[in-house]
Amino acid sequence: MAIGLAVLLLCAGRPGAELGTTPNIKHIVMGRCYEYSTLVNPGVR
Repeated sequence: MAIGLAVLLLCAGRPGAELGTTPNIKHIVMGRCYEYSTLVNPGVR
C-alpha cells in the first residue's frame, strides 16, 4: 500500500501524468489500495 501511495504522490504533481496508457490510473490504484486494506483489516475503515 505504501508503494502505491508513493506512486500516486509522484504522479499527482506532474503535468503530463495523464498522458499514459490509462488515464484513470490514479483512481484504479486508490481503489485497489482500499480493497486491499479492507481485506487485510476488515474492522478498520
